Amino acid sequence: MGKREELEAKLIEHPGDVDLRMVYADLLQSTGDPRGELIVLSHRGNQADVDAYLAKHEDALLGPLVRFKHAFDHEAQPAFTWHLGFIKSAKVGYESNSAGDLDEDADECTADRVVAALLQHPSALLLEELAITMNMLDDGMYFDSVVKAIAQYGAPALRSLRLGEFQHAGPGGVNNGYDYEISWSSLGDASGVWKAVPRLERLRIQLGLGGTSANGDVDKIGTFDLPRLEHLEVVTGGMNADCARSFAAAKLPAAKYVDLWFGSNNYGGDATVKDLEPLFAGGGVPKLAHLGLMNAEFADEIVAALSPSQLLPRLSELSLAHGTMTDAGAQTIATHADAFEHLKQLDLTNNYLTSAGLTSVRGVCPVLSEEQREYDAGDDDRYVALAE
Repeated sequence: MGKREELEAKLIEHPGDVDLRMVYADLLQSTGDPRGELIVLSHRGNQADVDAYLAKHEDALLGPLVRFKHAFDHEAQPAFTWHLGFIKSAKVGYESNSAGDLDEDADECTADRVVAALLQHPSALLLEELAITMNMLDDGMYFDSVVKAIAQYGAPALRSLRLGEFQHAGPGGVNNGYDYEISWSSLGDASGVWKAVPRLERLRIQLGLGGTSANGDVDKIGTFDLPRLEHLEVVTGGMNADCARSFAAAKLPAAKYVDLWFGSNNYGGDATVKDLEPLFAGGGVPKLAHLGLMNAEFADEIVAALSPSQLLPRLSELSLAHGTMTDAGAQTIATHADAFEHLKQLDLTNNYLTSAGLTSVRGVCPVLSEEQREYDAGDDDRYVALAE
């Protein structure tokens, strides 16, 4: 391994090491590489000089990425954020109706093609944050080609990944003006992604996980082992059993925060509490402090299985919000109060608890219980908060 390759490997491991970045700049300047001067200019902090230099050396520093500098969606915001000579974060989106107004070759600008070009370019060597908001083709919202591009080209410095961004589909703090039904989208087969992002620390998936992709791939997570992942959020209106088992059996030794939204059987959410048994055993998440098992049609069953589990005593926060919990689940908590009393927060928001059910759990531990819904016990017409 040459000097340049050694420095790049160290930078991938320590992208925030400014001194190391300046050593790399010296090496690049000695070989006439324009990125060396860009690093120096960026370090000086004069953004006008940086912008002028980027414009002057656009072909060398961006090349095929020039046409992808703005997202091909209805917002068309800048796609890349630079830091000390490299693209640090990228936000990619493609929406067929808007893309045609931005580029006459709109079908060449789909999110997967942008991601493929980005991950192969030297400017993305130290890419730390990647968000793919949408990949809206003429016939639907499909991410299968996007995740396969990540799997193929890899992102070794990536620390944060977001797949899907919906304004009115669960939490996320976005205001993108784009309305689309989450369960009309598809992740596809993402099983090849996780080895390609070995330094990932934060992951948010906000997509349908109970359908099939444009090419017929069933939504799939596969073996989900991420040694550095600390924060995981999976928000979906329907999670299939195979995906649920992948998350439950994951090896996440650094994970402190995990939220899983399960969704409706009407939209592919056929997971059951049995699929979560490996998670309840606790072996794959030794540092977990916050767990959300949310938006579940089997909320009462979750409580019953979690009460005697090896995982529950380790948690400080538990969310069972937005599901179909009834007073039966509340009574299980009350009966096993000693298993739940250590929690600093138990979130039962937006379920189907009556005043009697809420009374039974108050005093066990701090409880959040806003926005309870009503149902006819005879019809049992309960539903999760997020489905279609």
